[in-house]
Amino acid sequence: MQLLLVSDSAQMVTGDEPVLMPEKAADLGLLTVLSQEFPNLRCQSLDLIYQKEFPGHLFAGSIIA
Repeated sequence: MQLLLVSDSAQMVTGDEPVLMPEKAADLGLLTVLSQEFPNLRCQSLDLIYQKEFPGHLFAGSIIA
């Protein structure tokens, strides 16, 4: 079983991020605990740089693809 956490501005990705939101980083702790409690669960985190000019449905579609 797999769990993918998709976030924006939770982690330093490129070093050029204008603002990080550390409150979103708390979700990463949840992934750590879940993977320890459920060994058959594969947890991954994908932190992106959200761009307002990129429509949301295309954003989600590119992640799923």
